[in-house]
Amino acid sequence: MTMTRFLPLLAAVALHAGPETSMKLAFEDTFKAKTIDEAKWSFDKSNVRLVQAKVGSETKQVLNLEILSAGKSTIWRSCSITAKFTAPLMYVEASIRMQQTKNRWAGLRVRTIEDKKNGAGELFFDSLGEDRVRVHATLVNAQTGGAQRLIPDKSPVNLDGGASYKKFNRYGIHWTPTSARWYLNGREVFTLRRELSKEALNIHFYHHLPEGGVMREFPNPQLGPEPIQIEWVRAYVNK
Repeated sequence: MTMTRFLPLLAAVALHAGPETSMKLAFEDTFKAKTIDEAKWSFDKSNVRLVQAKVGSETKQVLNLEILSAGKSTIWRSCSITAKFTAPLMYVEASIRMQQTKNRWAGLRVRTIEDKKNGAGELFFDSLGEDRVRVHATLVNAQTGGAQRLIPDKSPVNLDGGASYKKFNRYGIHWTPTSARWYLNGREVFTLRRELSKEALNIHFYHHLPEGGVMREFPNPQLGPEPIQIEWVRAYVNK
């Protein structure tokens, strides 16, 4: 896999409303049921659950992706949840509260189920803690036969020095035949102009750790790091 740190085709764009107004809603979960809907999701049952959380001035039930102890000091376990819904060329938006502390990777990923065709791969809104939320893509290049990881030198996401981690933000990813577009709170922040796969996509939320699950910032197995939380998620397709 090759990595590109500077993207001549990935650029900041003018701000405007999201694409969902011209699309139809095809999938939604607001996490208001008593349990996670297993008809909609595949997930780690030990550390993905529903909890009560402060959302603005209200207390709501949200999806909680937490890091749990693996039974030893400084050793922890990652988690993830994947929607069973699939569709090609969709716009996915979710209200997410990202994590604050570093040395973890968490966020929203939209990815192809078929990973060998040109333009197949993954698009991310990825939080690294410490006010670092980045956009990036990993895409198959038929000419080289390998996957290319595309990351801008500077993230377009400004979370006010960490203050915005205390609230939920709307993160959107639009997968089209000729471009990938990232939205923050309904505003387009980045575009990658490139031919993308028209194969089916799925939706994935994750909260991952370094290799081996070691986090020395949390030596007490009873006092782990904060989770990431999802208030709702929606997927739109073309009419």
